[in-house]
Amino acid sequence: AGETFTITLHMENMSKKTAVSNIKLTLSTADNEFVPVSGSNTLYIEKIGSGETADISVEMQAKTNLDSKTYILTVASEYEDRYNAVYTDTANVSISVVQEARISVTEVEVSPETIEVGDESNVMFSINNQGRTELYNVNVTVSGAGIKENVDFVGNIPSGGTGYVDVYVMGENVTTEENGFITVTIAYEDAEGNVGEYTEEYTLSVEEVQVEEIEDIIPEDFVEKKQAYIYNVPNK
Repeated sequence: AGETFTITLHMENMSKKTAVSNIKLTLSTADNEFVPVSGSNTLYIEKIGSGETADISVEMQAKTNLDSKTYILTVASEYEDRYNAVYTDTANVSISVVQEARISVTEVEVSPETIEVGDESNVMFSINNQGRTELYNVNVTVSGAGIKENVDFVGNIPSGGTGYVDVYVMGENVTTEENGFITVTIAYEDAEGNVGEYTEEYTLSVEEVQVEEIEDIIPEDFVEKKQAYIYNVPNK
């Protein structure tokens, strides 16, 4: 949608005896979905001999607001034989239009940005569909050197709609400055089944589990009572 394209018509005079001349071709669509980039939508060919072929090309542009589907371009032809008798014909050409899928992502929140091995961090953000086509089978994969990969299935997001991601990832390996990040990959399909991806990296460090040393503290009065019990044994 919105792009220019060249359409080339291949024509053949099927008659084995008669040439055709003064050929006029008119290109049209139901709601003017396609318009010539320059000039008219009417094309002319002077003559096609019997059994001969001719090609004619025209550059056209698709409107920017077209939905993703197939449109019909009608080619109406008018021509004469050697006796100046006029003939007409109509042919249809199918043209597939695809709207470009466009997404935007709100600020990604990784909380906390530093965890210990075995702990979890929460990754939250929203996906906005800014295109004119629905997004299908939207999947979000969160991966990284320090975490266990997790996948969140968002589903379909209509044009102008929003999908929400709220996923937890667990720390598995200690990271360094070089690999202390996670990769968020958003995969989706458009109306034609074409797959698109959006990828971005965000900070998430994984550290060793911190073990606190606990001292055994025994109350002094407990020690004294224990000693008294051991050494002051009454005589029998």
